[in-house]
Amino acid sequence: MTPTAPPGERSVLRDQDPVVFIDRKERSYLRILRRGGRISVRGQAVPCDAVIGLPEGSRVETAGGERLLVVRPTYAQLIPSLPRRAEPIYPKDAGPILLWGDIGPGMHVVEVGTGPGALTLALLRAVGPTGRLTSYEARDDFATLARENVARYHGAADNWTLRVADVLTAFLPTVLQVKQLVDALRAGCFGAVETLETLARFWHVHDRSIRPAHRMVAHTGFLVFARRLAGNSELTRPEPCSTDEHVHAG
Repeated sequence: MTPTAPPGERSVLRDQDPVVFIDRKERSYLRILRRGGRISVRGQAVPCDAVIGLPEGSRVETAGGERLLVVRPTYAQLIPSLPRRAEPIYPKDAGPILLWGDIGPGMHVVEVGTGPGALTLALLRAVGPTGRLTSYEARDDFATLARENVARYHGAADNWTLRVADVLTAFLPTVLQVKQLVDALRAGCFGAVETLETLARFWHVHDRSIRPAHRMVAHTGFLVFARRLAGNSELTRPEPCSTDEHVHAG
């Protein structure tokens, strides 16, 4: 998540790196390494200087003797642990948004609603340094938190513009809202409308015990994808589509 070191040096954990400690029960703890500091994991202290300089994937001991695996966080590990005041877009939804949205390097993407910046991080990685991301957030405190999280877990993002403003948006936790949005899209300038939800169920695999995990991130919201239609399409209304209409659904 911190692409500042050359590729050959990425394996070494460094000062200011975000890391994840994983205990023997495979519970994860997101922390930031700070030279001279101490990290607490379940009430047990770990000196940062004992971790800085180690290869990623090393094991360290707490003051109480518990051994922890330390790695850099993947996107999926990072998002649930982000400092936040609102629910983030979870990895199980971010993946389909990137794929169904056909988002890739060099594109200019508009994001409506940043929350803690979870999807913002995924979009910045997807568009790459040659692309651009413009985000709108109605609440100033959410925008501030998103800036902090992007700076901490992504780094400098000169290709990202964040504006505190209110624009047309839709978050759809219920099917009735989905129906209203889809009807409005089809009556307007959009076609090829698709609606889906994603469910992620992990499995516990250990020794002779193989079973679904007791906890599951099930329904979070519906994703609606639509393609903007050309003004002369037979599927559109007679008049050309206005260029100032925007719909975001997540």
